[in-house]
Amino acid sequence: MSENQPRESIDVETVMDRIRDQARQEFHESYSQTDMQEDLQFVMDNCNVRQERTISSHRRWLGGLFVWFRKMIYGEVCRSTDPALKKQAEWNRKAAYVLQKQQTEIERLHRIIQQNAQPQPCSESLDEPESPGPDPVSQ
Repeated sequence: MSENQPRESIDVETVMDRIRDQARQEFHESYSQTDMQEDLQFVMDNCNVRQERTISSHRRWLGGLFVWFRKMIYGEVCRSTDPALKKQAEWNRKAAYVLQKQQTEIERLHRIIQQNAQPQPCSESLDEPESPGPDPVSQ
């Protein structure tokens, strides 16, 4: 910039407000209520992390022996990992429950905000009720 050119005055607060508004708008557009519900449903459907397996063998002669050996090892592994998996599944269920409650609360707050954002009809005589005036029949 040359010394003869005037410097432009930049209002930093205005620029920051625009950036914040744009970020809020992009966030609301990118993550909708439907997305939130789908993600929450995924969490709720996949709380249990334990996998059941069917152990079989395609081998004709030694298949029975292999299946017996695999089932024995699988049983031992399950006995050692099941307590941790049960704790994880319980934690997942509780976390999904809390998330579901939070989503319900967020939806309730969004409805309140939308109701309050709508313009309310303005009445000039909010403090005093309107008087009906003289009764035309009695006059």
